[in-house]
Amino acid sequence: MEIEDEEFGCLGIPTEAQIWKQQAELVQAEYEQVAADLRQARANILKLVDIHAVTARERDQALHLLASYKRDLSAAHVELSALGNRMRGMQMAARQSAENPYPFRETVAVSDPFPSLPMQGPGEAPQSRLCSDGEAGEADGTTGLAETTP
Repeated sequence: MEIEDEEFGCLGIPTEAQIWKQQAELVQAEYEQVAADLRQARANILKLVDIHAVTARERDQALHLLASYKRDLSAAHVELSALGNRMRGMQMAARQSAENPYPFRETVAVSDPFPSLPMQGPGEAPQSRLCSDGEAGEADGTTGLAETTP
């Protein structure tokens, strides 16, 4: 059986010209959509480039500030080490002075090299004389000024 469509006037079947026209309109709409998407993408790219530039500047400033803080921290560490060393030295000296109040022989009282000389009285000015090599200097190993009587 053969269907005759002539009596319906080919309802719903487009002609070839109508097909090409519809295809051109679809391509045109697709092109406009792609062009709009491209404009939006380019605008987004420009925004991202600006954001990246600002972020890079902030990063560089932060790195510069970090380097400055590291220098300050290093200087403070050096100062702290110096103070700690000085404090340990003072503690060691205090501990040694508590253990041995006279660490050097020169600080121990020396006997009077001139016992025969009379002592000076109160209110009298001290006099001193220079020891020669043959006097008390050779006997006790000292030379120089020696306290004498008035």
